[in-house]
Amino acid sequence: MIQRDPLRKLPLAGRNRGSGLVVHFAKGAKPEIIDCLTNGLIDPSLKHAPDKAVVLKSARQRLVYRWKVSENCPSLVAKTFPLSNVSSMLRYKKYAQTEYQNAERASLLGIPVPEPYCYFERRRFGLVIGTGLVYEDIGDFSDVLSLSKILPGGYLEASAFAIPALVALYNSGVNHVDARDENILLKGSPLGHTFRVIDWQYASFTAPRTDWLLEHLCAYFIRKAPATLQDILVEDWSCRVAEAADFPLSHDQLRARVRRLLAQRPSTRKRLRLIAT
Repeated sequence: MIQRDPLRKLPLAGRNRGSGLVVHFAKGAKPEIIDCLTNGLIDPSLKHAPDKAVVLKSARQRLVYRWKVSENCPSLVAKTFPLSNVSSMLRYKKYAQTEYQNAERASLLGIPVPEPYCYFERRRFGLVIGTGLVYEDIGDFSDVLSLSKILPGGYLEASAFAIPALVALYNSGVNHVDARDENILLKGSPLGHTFRVIDWQYASFTAPRTDWLLEHLCAYFIRKAPATLQDILVEDWSCRVAEAADFPLSHDQLRARVRRLLAQRPSTRKRLRLIAT
């Protein structure tokens, strides 16, 4: 059975004390990280990044940025979910906690992820009005989509570097649910590419090497790829994934299953409740 380090709920110092902001650190969190964050953690209910932060992604209820609490602290990445109405406060109040715990569990299963340092939340009148997590800055990695814009072979070449990540998820029984080109990060070296997988809030876990898992991983990656390349990815790339994973079914069977999934209307609810069919 997988053993998780218990989280430590620590009081905040300085301007965050008495603000309704609570942070939960992993038992093994580095003391220097704890010191930095207990004195400078940002209010997750704010819809803008702190001064001098670099915004990496911004959406309606999601903000991702790179920042340093102070010159003595390392660069970190924060992901926050500011919640502005009661419906979202009730629906998304555990987003950061879930992502933190899923990333931790995936790491214990051998999936490379940016190290998660803590998750935190701010409450007002008993309701969560903002939640977030902080993790390791891996700014020297590039996602598959970004790599596709600079590699000579474009997207088809870049997508080949994503194969080890998908195979690792399949072998470990990790249904990431959102394993697209933007969520697989790569760093090259003379010995090959290393990878990290990010965005874990939707993930679930099943038995390793479950047949339906590989077809769903392939189909979702292809669905998010450029439309003009999807047929090529189904015909060739999916078979390369199957070979790397030593998939027990034939290439034709895998292609047929992937095409069936691609023909279905995308549904987050269905992706969260996958069953073998």
